[in-house]
Amino acid sequence: MDFQRLTLKSQEAVAGAQELARRHGNPELTQDHLTVALLDQELPRTLVERAGHRAADLRAEAEARLRNLPTVSGDAAAQPRASA
Repeated sequence: MDFQRLTLKSQEAVAGAQELARRHGNPELTQDHLTVALLDQELPRTLVERAGHRAADLRAEAEARLRNLPTVSGDAAAQPRASA
């Protein structure tokens, strides 16, 4: 994937998801990391709310799944890889 071809907001979301995974010590970047990062942005939150869902609930569910992911420390946590 060519990161430079993404929109600025998409790049910010991916970078935020990577940082979240790194902070949590997760060796893999998952859709839940990306969900949380996207919900930090106003537009995705608004779209979720307009679709009739509560963004806060969606975020809480994603964060709960993140707490159950395996963790590593040291260099392995420095650069999470994308999950399949």
